[in-house]
Amino acid sequence: MADIQGLSIQELKGLAKKIEREIEKRADLATARVLKEVQKLAKAAGLELSDLLGTPARKKRQAAAPVALDDVAPVKRKPRAKYSNPADPAQKWTGRGRKPRWVEAHLASGGALEVLEIKRQRTTAKA
Repeated sequence: MADIQGLSIQELKGLAKKIEREIEKRADLATARVLKEVQKLAKAAGLELSDLLGTPARKKRQAAAPVALDDVAPVKRKPRAKYSNPADPAQKWTGRGRKPRWVEAHLASGGALEVLEIKRQRTTAKA
């Protein structure tokens, strides 16, 4: 093994690039070798490699199968903003967690929290 103590920074960087390329080359060769072995095993078992890896067609068949509700994760929705900064309507707060500075400032100046509430129009369902 060569002594790297006497190498310049440029030489070290060049050596590092060569090492990285060699690592990638060997990893690619190992991957190709293993892939060939897996293909041989699959063929010997009467399967295609795509059967083992799950092709899009296979995934579609699996997706079509009924799913129990216990297996489905609940959808987490972002809470709706409840308060809005009158000076900058883009700043909103859900009313959860720590109060934003603009809410603190409004309350410190004697303002009521209800003033900051976002007024929503209620839609009535027509029968």
